[in-house]
Amino acid sequence: MQHNAILLPSFHLIDTKIGLKYLNGNHELYIKILTNFLTRYKELEFLSLDPEASHNVVHAIKGLAATLGMQRLAEVASLLHNGEDHYRCHFDQELKRVLQELNRGLGASVEVEDNLKTLLILNRNTLDIDYLLETLEGEYDVLVALELDEAIEILEDETIDLLLVGMEHKNEGSLIKLDELFQEKIPKLLIMSGDQCSSSDAIVLSSDREGVLQKVKELL
Repeated sequence: MQHNAILLPSFHLIDTKIGLKYLNGNHELYIKILTNFLTRYKELEFLSLDPEASHNVVHAIKGLAATLGMQRLAEVASLLHNGEDHYRCHFDQELKRVLQELNRGLGASVEVEDNLKTLLILNRNTLDIDYLLETLEGEYDVLVALELDEAIEILEDETIDLLLVGMEHKNEGSLIKLDELFQEKIPKLLIMSGDQCSSSDAIVLSSDREGVLQKVKELL
């Protein structure tokens, strides 16, 4: 089945055209990332968080909501992030509305084990991301960032056990930038396609999904 042949749910609070624009029209990948968003935040009690924790949540959701087409949520998150604290209740309500709509639209009750290791994929190649999500989901809690700024926000707010980085980002110096920002070095693997030369710090995306899983497990 073609990725753009998959029908998206009908949403009122999410502009799917914006989300698909960031993901090159890949409907299947978009649904997976929306599901990931629902997984991470559906049990969140935002108003019960302490100031630091609530700031971290808002910081993370601000960019992600904009990327996924949750425009109103992104706007309120931006206002709250900029110090307008009277938007706390509004943010909480808007987040709950979005999560309720996702839960209805995706038609699934998503459960995540608390003891799963968390992986972050930093890559613009939607085919690579799709492959990795299909391979790793269920075994790990997987987050996705298309751009370095998004990855930095996630790394500031989440405990990441392994970072998977596309070659394009490596060539742009993203790994050097991340090492400069974060003193505690995070284990990293480069994402390489089957026609690229392999190395000890890389995973090669091929039909051997078990080999990819084994490579990840070696670092965890």
